[in-house]
Amino acid sequence: RSVDSRCDIRQAPGFFLILLSTLLLLASAGVHAQTSWNWQNPIPQGNDLFDIQALDAQTAVAVGAFGTVVRTSDGGVTWTVRNRIGNFVGALRSLSAPTPSILFAVGDSTAVFRSTDAGVTWARSSIGITSLRLQSVFFRNPAKGWVVGDSGVIYATANGGQSWSRQLSS
Repeated sequence: RSVDSRCDIRQAPGFFLILLSTLLLLASAGVHAQTSWNWQNPIPQGNDLFDIQALDAQTAVAVGAFGTVVRTSDGGVTWTVRNRIGNFVGALRSLSAPTPSILFAVGDSTAVFRSTDAGVTWARSSIGITSLRLQSVFFRNPAKGWVVGDSGVIYATANGGQSWSRQLSS
């Protein structure tokens, strides 16, 4: 009996299938490689959203996780997304719109943001503490409003959020 160093493909069908599968996998990985990532689904973004306010028949603003603000000015046909407003990465949980142009948003880390241009730009104001999550905001008019949060806190303003005072609940 002589030793033949040649391999007959019929004698090693398992090896051939593994080799073919590996080559196909490597080839398909190269086809689908990308140099950068683009958000595809869901459109317009995928962060959780917690509140929305309609400012008029065409304009609405919503807020959510990672400081996300989404805004429409065409009745919801298209949405503009802003992430991390003011470099804020916590959740924005509630909105109040005392007028169609003035909005307030509150959230984690005692965040209070104010917009005077229907949600296009935002400025952060301070309550004076940073350790609480604010859950909701309500403004009766552009000057007078309240925020509530964890541990039963209530803060009020009478000057449009320039200063806040803690309210005691009994």
